[in-house]
Amino acid sequence: MGQAVIFKAFALVVIGGLGNMTGALIVAIALGMIESWVGGFFGIVWQEGAVFTIMIVAVLLRPDGIFQRTEYASDDRAAMDPDCRAHAPWRCCSACRC
Repeated sequence: MGQAVIFKAFALVVIGGLGNMTGALIVAIALGMIESWVGGFFGIVWQEGAVFTIMIVAVLLRPDGIFQRTEYASDDRAAMDPDCRAHAPWRCCSACRC
């Protein structure tokens, strides 16, 4: 029943960047305007197709989202312990358990 809403919310999170509320808000407004524009010039069926086309292009260009976070919580551990490689998970120390 609410699958269309869930799919659009997923697209918003992917495009805006996970954990970035400002990015999600900006992307929500932009996608709403794009959906209205596409629905006005083309068929209503193309509205959801436009959202997912934009999502695919955004994932290909910026996999972390357009408004990605610049710092992560794991970076704090790396700053405290120079031997910790929290930013490189394939080479991590056992002390930080990353």
